[in-house]
Amino acid sequence: ELLAFSGCDEAIDEEAKKAAQGLTSPSTQLPTRLRPYAKGGLPASVSALRQAFDASLKERWNTRWRASTRYRRMRHIMAKAPYPSYQRAVTDFSRFSSSLLSQLRTGHIALNHHLHRIGKSPLPTCTHCFEADETVEHFIYDCPAFDDQRSILREQAGRAFLSMPYLLDDKKGVEELLDYVHATRRFARPSRK
Repeated sequence: ELLAFSGCDEAIDEEAKKAAQGLTSPSTQLPTRLRPYAKGGLPASVSALRQAFDASLKERWNTRWRASTRYRRMRHIMAKAPYPSYQRAVTDFSRFSSSLLSQLRTGHIALNHHLHRIGKSPLPTCTHCFEADETVEHFIYDCPAFDDQRSILREQAGRAFLSMPYLLDDKKGVEELLDYVHATRRFARPSRK
């Protein structure tokens, strides 16, 4: 009995090879349900349809992102939507840390430069050093009040320290940046009441 099945396997393999080469049966010889698909191939699986939909959705998202007014300001950090590296980076962080990261990326954070722009601070100047506007870049790279914490960040990040995309988009860089941010105690955690 096993020998009869092995011959059947060979015949099946042979027919599969013919089908792969495009040598298929005429549509009149196919079962009625398969005849509509004879020229266009078999219907796609649910998984293949889902993958195709996801790919087209990402492409539309990316096209809209590049056409948005914010793209020019953010492209040095996020050149492509939907930001898979950012999504991977924030997966394991608390809501507070994820929120801080988003605020750092957009510049909409409780630093005097932004607060002054929205009318919540009289001056954009850094109140820790009074040397420059308190921007995200000043907070991360320049403010002498945080030199000790910054030296640890510089040591951890190495050559990538000067790369904002590394610090704001790469998982390892984001972890190092958030360690720095929390070490500065510049942004208070919300109370747990």
